[in-house]
Amino acid sequence: AAGGGEGEEAPAVVQKVYNYNEENLRSKRTNLEGVLAPKGLTVEWSFGLETQRRNGLHRMSGNKLLTVSGNAVLIIDLETMQQEFMVGIDSGGVGAVAVHPSGEYFAVGEKGVQPNVYVYEWPSRKLHRVLTNGTERAFSDVRFSPDGKMMATVGSAPDYLLHIWDWATESVLLRTKAFSQEVFNVSFSPRFEGTLYTSGTGHVRFWKMASTFTGLKLQGEIGKFGATELSDTSAYLELKDGKVLSGTESGSLLVWDGGLVKVEVLRKGWKPCHAGMVEVLWWHGEQILSSGQDGKVLAWDPAAIDLLEPSDTSPQVELDPLSEVQIGEGQVRVRTMETDPTG
Repeated sequence: AAGGGEGEEAPAVVQKVYNYNEENLRSKRTNLEGVLAPKGLTVEWSFGLETQRRNGLHRMSGNKLLTVSGNAVLIIDLETMQQEFMVGIDSGGVGAVAVHPSGEYFAVGEKGVQPNVYVYEWPSRKLHRVLTNGTERAFSDVRFSPDGKMMATVGSAPDYLLHIWDWATESVLLRTKAFSQEVFNVSFSPRFEGTLYTSGTGHVRFWKMASTFTGLKLQGEIGKFGATELSDTSAYLELKDGKVLSGTESGSLLVWDGGLVKVEVLRKGWKPCHAGMVEVLWWHGEQILSSGQDGKVLAWDPAAIDLLEPSDTSPQVELDPLSEVQIGEGQVRVRTMETDPTG
């Protein structure tokens, strides 16, 4: 298993020629004993999606949408609604998918025994790079940096390892344990180079890639909830001034400043923003969208959020959204969101 000390800097990797045969890799990494070989089956249609998956929709060029269905990446043409499938290489399922900022590559973090991250070219879907030894059983999230040069991956149980990769050379820049429980998300700051965030069971964590006299290190500060109830965190985003907005299990929103909860946002009348878990926070133009367990999409004014101040006795504050839309009827739970590039 990949590992290393806290914030340990990995050794350099010798340059090599990158030329991969996907079928050869699959035959080496898939145990086909007692099961039908992938070549013996053709996937024709997916009648459902993994609706419990976070960060599960990705818009691509050519009006295509990437998502996950079982052990395959599902590519949906949004004009014709036709489906195409890219079957996983490691046979255990797909843990996470990410798209490069240029739109020219996408990464698939798989599940299995010592699963890999596979980086493909788009739109050719040719296998481009393979990142190995990033986790023991499954990747729970994968993200590219805003400039596209680095990639962050986080593993699920039992290791919960956070890796920062120079993915183009398939080399590890930094690695450390992200947390002692499940980590749902990892992302780079869109504005502050060397800053990352993770969140998951009972935590938000703020990371810095810091240069020390012994080299580059990953330093992580666990957010302190203070007087606010501890919560699992499925969604967060960075505000323009560097503060962080996150969701809670109870439906309120938290504004973090310097690793501390500054305010807990409730609707007028001291009601939670959402009825249940906040699963999605999303920048949409100059507004912030929130959604989650109640199936509602709320639009918020980030400037109004930034001006909120706690009282002397409580971090709780009141603010109503700009607008509210109910998605569907009945029990609808929003787990992921993707908006049209044209707005």
